[in-house]
Amino acid sequence: MEYHKTKDPWHVKRILGHKTLSSTEVYINVEQAIFQISNDE
Repeated sequence: MEYHKTKDPWHVKRILGHKTLSSTEVYINVEQAIFQISNDE
């Protein structure tokens, strides 16, 4: 949920300890989908 707060993928990458941004993007995409669903309700 950190990306939802900061909108900074590099910050999220550092927090999660990922080596590549592409790994972090998977989590960001899931988070965006979750928030999109909750915003649609």
